[in-house]
Amino acid sequence: MKKKVSLLIFAGQSNMAGRGQFELAPKIETNRAFEFRAISDPTRLYPVEEPFGVNENSPNGIYEPDMKKGSMVSSFLNSFVPKSDSDVIALSASKGGSSIVEWQPESAYYEDLLELIKRTKRWLQENNYCIENTLFFWLQGETDGD
Repeated sequence: MKKKVSLLIFAGQSNMAGRGQFELAPKIETNRAFEFRAISDPTRLYPVEEPFGVNENSPNGIYEPDMKKGSMVSSFLNSFVPKSDSDVIALSASKGGSSIVEWQPESAYYEDLLELIKRTKRWLQENNYCIENTLFFWLQGETDGD
């Protein structure tokens, strides 16, 4: 029997990547939230921890080494997961300082985002998971406000 999960995709600009201090980020209070590391280790699921997505950098797409500092995703998951009927698989796809123009179809970030989602869904299906819900969370930030 396949295990039912919800796939949560966290995408967008620096506010989604996290510019807080991961040392102060809340600890995930559940064993029902996992990260799929589609780039750095696409062989298994990891418990979500901060800084979320820190090593998920694709040189030809969403690339931001040493900039993801964390706190937003863990805070959100601590509220979301207890209200969810299924375990959560989280996917990081954020790039600080990016403009919405850089995320349009056929751009490097957009194509990378689609590839990350495909890889994640494929891995989950091949490893006996049934994706019950796919939720996409976008947080842009202030770059376009200038």
